[in-house]
Amino acid sequence: DLRIHQNRTAEAVVLLRGWEDRLETAAAQAKLHDSRDELDLAVSVLHWALREQETNLVASTPLWAHLVEVECRRDIAAADVAASRLELIAESLASPGIRAVARLSRGQVQAARGEDAVASLLSALRELGEDERPRLRADIHIALAEAERGRDAAAAITQARAGLAIFERLGARRDADRAAALLRSLGVSVRAGADAAGRRGLEMLSRREREVVPLLAEGLSNAEIAKHLFITPKTVEHHVTNILGRLGLHTRTEVAAWVHRTAGGS
Repeated sequence: DLRIHQNRTAEAVVLLRGWEDRLETAAAQAKLHDSRDELDLAVSVLHWALREQETNLVASTPLWAHLVEVECRRDIAAADVAASRLELIAESLASPGIRAVARLSRGQVQAARGEDAVASLLSALRELGEDERPRLRADIHIALAEAERGRDAAAAITQARAGLAIFERLGARRDADRAAALLRSLGVSVRAGADAAGRRGLEMLSRREREVVPLLAEGLSNAEIAKHLFITPKTVEHHVTNILGRLGLHTRTEVAAWVHRTAGGS
């Protein structure tokens, strides 16, 4: 799990190999599939683990939360069902942390539907209170930044900076790249240390992201890329954000210029 968050997926593959039958590795397996854009496989692993953990509400909570996150990019109706299940778990357990997870998941579903998610996400932060839970807190900050982006740029920048600061302290390079890309999309310059890994080039991108890059360079829209790769426009948007962050670029035009420079130098 740590290697995946550090964007060291090759090491994660080695560590997980031969343990695919063990329930305790399921969460990491699902995250690995997610990081490679293998969404169907991620969902399958999560459903298997959830069946095995059916009576353990606490252990199933992060699995449901990850399922919501994946399904928001794959099947919004399924994401809604998973978020509702999390809300039921939160009602039955006296745990502010689990209530925060449930409200974050509800906010993610609302955002994926184009609805106002700010109230749900602020509620998630309030539920945490003094509870540290740094990764969860950072995830909420980033979700808030994305929800605020269209209506209050200053609030979005504030939330994105908070999330980035936490991810950097945790050494979560993959998540920090995402936060840095969000800040750049808001017109904020991000110091080199926050996204230096993003400048390594294509080796930092997932297989699917490497497929998106040349289509971006051709000037295709998200909808056109989605049709070409048989994925949803929402998933394309997610890939474009990651590509910008990892390559240290600001716009789709800069991606095209980077591709032409790279091709010219090879």
